[in-house]
Amino acid sequence: MKSKKNLSSSISITIPLVVLLIIEVYFAILFSSKGTLIAQLEQENNALLEENEKLTNSLVTNTSLAKVSQTAETMGLTKPENFLYPIKDETVAKVP
Repeated sequence: MKSKKNLSSSISITIPLVVLLIIEVYFAILFSSKGTLIAQLEQENNALLEENEKLTNSLVTNTSLAKVSQTAETMGLTKPENFLYPIKDETVAKVP
């Protein structure tokens, strides 16, 4: 009797322990794969932050007044030197 009782108590302890061990291994594998994914996402985030900073600097540089003025001059747009103001009584555009 005692040996059957010991055997059944041993089995009743062993089975839950094995189940818990399997569950623990499953979650360890699951969390380690999630950790890899998180590390990969952090690397992508850092790369995007660097690219954003480069683009912001480029935007600031290319839209500065000095750069726009220089680009306008190379396109032939310069500051006017002589201004002509129309007189009120004079017709500017007239049909013949």
